[in-house]
Order: sequence, then structure tokens, then C-alpha cells
Amino acid sequence: MMYKNLYLWGFMGVGKTTAGRIVAAKTGLDFVDLDEKIEESTGLSIPQIFVKLGEQEFRRIEKDMLKKVAGNTNQVVSLGGGVVEDPENRRIIKSSGKIICLTASVSAIIKRTANSNRPLLNVKDHAAKIKQLLDKRKPFYEEADFFVNTDDKTPEEVANQIIKFYGYTS
Repeated sequence: MMYKNLYLWGFMGVGKTTAGRIVAAKTGLDFVDLDEKIEESTGLSIPQIFVKLGEQEFRRIEKDMLKKVAGNTNQVVSLGGGVVEDPENRRIIKSSGKIICLTASVSAIIKRTANSNRPLLNVKDHAAKIKQLLDKRKPFYEEADFFVNTDDKTPEEVANQIIKFYGYTS
């Protein structure tokens, strides 16, 4: 393998988990969804963690889980959208693999997250909240090694672009 791990980061609804599962299946790498690992370890869903423990505690749990996951190799890791806001998280990710940033237009994100239970979008004006969070996170997302815009692409097409970047050949 060329890299220790392959990390998928980007905003919620851009397709990190879906594309990550396909990449892992096609390359034989392990697939890890950081949010799923957090849910397994706490016995709570992400929305429940936000309600019961708050965002600050969620971010602490997220960092601890990231440290554990980053200690392994040969993984495709789907990260939560906000993991990039913490400088230590970005350092851990960069030092243990390559980063693919999945992007999408605001309208695509609004469409894809419309019926989901996402704690940070539990507001009246989804579009305004999405734009605010995107603006805040954009400088961090731009630190990735490679970018794939997922607008008008199937998850398979996104996965194939990631695999091509990764340099995987079967």
C-alpha cells in the first residue's frame, strides 16, 4: 500500500461513508466510519450524544476515537464533518495517512441532509446553517491532498476517483 490510511473528510452529506465503503470493498482495505465507532463505544447515537452530553463532550470522544483509529493501518476512514475544526485532529490525520476531501454544492448538501437527524442542522434555516458551517470549515477542508466534487456523480464514480488518486491497482 502507498499510504498508511486513507481519510475521507468533508461536510455532512457529501458521501464520505457511501464512497468509503465502496473504496474499501474494491481495494480490500478495512472500512472505518468514525461516527459509527463512537456510537458503538458509547452505546448512544450521535444525536443522543449531542443532546445528553453536549457538543464539547462529543468532540472529546471523537478525538479519543480518532487517536485509536489512526493507530491502525490499511483503512479507509470516513470522518465526521466537524473533525477538521480541531488542530490536533488535523495533525493526527495528516501524520497517519492521506486525505481526500469530498465536496458538494450547498444545494446538493441541503437536498441530501433534508430528512436526516443531524444535530448541527437542528435549526429552522438549514441553508444558512450549512453556509455558516461551510465557511468556518472551508480553510481546514482545503488542507486535503486531493478533492472530489460529488455533485452529479454516483458513489461508484466518486469511489473510482479516490482509488485512482490512491494509486490502487488490482
